[in-house]
Amino acid sequence: MPLVFNHHFSLDEAQQLVPWVEEQLVRLLQLRMTLRRSVTEPTEVTGHLCPQSFPRELFELFGLMRTFEERGVLLRDPIAGVADLPHLLPSGEEVVLCYLRGDGVLRFYHGPGGSFGERRPLQR
Repeated sequence: MPLVFNHHFSLDEAQQLVPWVEEQLVRLLQLRMTLRRSVTEPTEVTGHLCPQSFPRELFELFGLMRTFEERGVLLRDPIAGVADLPHLLPSGEEVVLCYLRGDGVLRFYHGPGGSFGERRPLQR
């Protein structure tokens, strides 16, 4: 069966990335809260929002999401704080290491098309 992902993190590489992932997931949550407070309705004159009126936090949010993609980390649910890191088990099975904001360490994985509810404990 062909692999889904082009890049796979070793367990050590993925674990070293966890502090960065945690920091970015927290920042995404902060940006979301700030944006919820600052988004305004479309103007009555034009009926739409102008890019010049977009809060800078919106552009920071898009940039963070792009950075996840560039690093090969899959941002699954920015609100709940779920990110996946592609990995190959010693058996050669392709999986994703599933990280939940606040976990601190990688403890679970699931198949590439699996969901958070399908996580299995990672054997170290």
